[in-house]
Amino acid sequence: TPVTIHLLPLGTANNIAKTLRISTVIDRHAVIREKSIKSFDCGKIKGVPKTKFFLESMGFGIFPQLIHEMKNSAKTEDIPSAELKQAVKVLLKIIKTFKPQKATIKADGIKIKGSFLLVEIMNIQYLGPNIKLAPQADPGDGFFDLVMIPEKGRDALEEYLKGSMEDSVEYESLEKFVKTIRVQHVKIKWGGTQMHVDDDLVDYNAGKNIKVDVLPDVLDFVQDI
Repeated sequence: TPVTIHLLPLGTANNIAKTLRISTVIDRHAVIREKSIKSFDCGKIKGVPKTKFFLESMGFGIFPQLIHEMKNSAKTEDIPSAELKQAVKVLLKIIKTFKPQKATIKADGIKIKGSFLLVEIMNIQYLGPNIKLAPQADPGDGFFDLVMIPEKGRDALEEYLKGSMEDSVEYESLEKFVKTIRVQHVKIKWGGTQMHVDDDLVDYNAGKNIKVDVLPDVLDFVQDI
């Protein structure tokens, strides 16, 4: 039986709260009848030891590398907005030298092969330090957004991230370098050795098949009207 979750967005990025448009102002979190309920899907994972589910996203490429570098570096900022900008700066450095990896993807009957900077299966709109890579994602619609950035999108991705730091980003520009497909079932093999599930790095053997399926309506969140 689903348990209704009242989310208090007190973290740094608060990507679920941003996707659901949940207020960060605590005074607005009184539990009242006028609050609406938003169903929330989850991802079921097969092929990853000790990891069976995700809420936000899972994937390969530059974002797992960012998690690795941020967890192995000393924290220099205590203000959330400054910490997010610092993470974007680290990500920009990673992008400059990141070697694209080969991937084979089967998504709802579609087969995709290529070399990518990033492959993400996203249930929400934001990734990592508030990077909006899936602006059309709806975590309660029974679909994921399969997000892929090929090597030729490197320069456009850098410009997009720089714009996000200055709050001057145009989400329409994503179409220039991001390939997105709405999917329910995905099989993927990645050529690298780093993978993330939500905010955690997990062990991955290069070339191993990972299977992901949508589990619809697993959670309920209280959402502002």
